[in-house]
Amino acid sequence: MLAEALGLSRSNIASYENAKAEPRATMLLRICRYFDVPLAYLVDHPLDEEALSNQENTRQKLDKLLQSRQLDAEIFSKRSDQLRKIIEGMKAYHELKKEQLDDPSEVQQAFFKDYEYLLTVMESLVHSNDELLRLVQETEEVRY
Repeated sequence: MLAEALGLSRSNIASYENAKAEPRATMLLRICRYFDVPLAYLVDHPLDEEALSNQENTRQKLDKLLQSRQLDAEIFSKRSDQLRKIIEGMKAYHELKKEQLDDPSEVQQAFFKDYEYLLTVMESLVHSNDELLRLVQETEEVRY
C-alpha cells in the first residue's frame, strides 16, 4: 500500500528499509506527507516495521471512521474556526491587559507566562484540527 501510494515498487521500499538505497529529497517529502510527519522526524527516526505498522493502523482507523460517517468534516471545520476566533480574541484581550500594567509584579508576570503557554497549547490544538481536517478531506477525495 505504501509503495502504491508513493508510486514506487515494493523493492524500492525494501531497499530503503534495508539501507541499500537512500530516497531522494523529493521522495522524502512525499513519505513525510504520506505519514504526516515533519522531515526532521523522518530523518532522525529509523523506519522500522513497527513504526510503519502503527501508521498504517492509524490510517485504517481513520478510514473506518470516515466509512461509518462518525465524523462530519463540515461541522468539525466550523468548530475549529470558532476555536481559532476564540483564541484570537483571548490573545488580543491578554495583550491589552498586559499593556495596561506599568510594572507587573512577579506573580502577574508568572500568570502572563502561564496564560501565554495555555494560548500556545490551544493554537497547537487548532493546528492539529487543521491537519486532521486536511487528511480527512484528502481521504474523501481519494474515495470519491
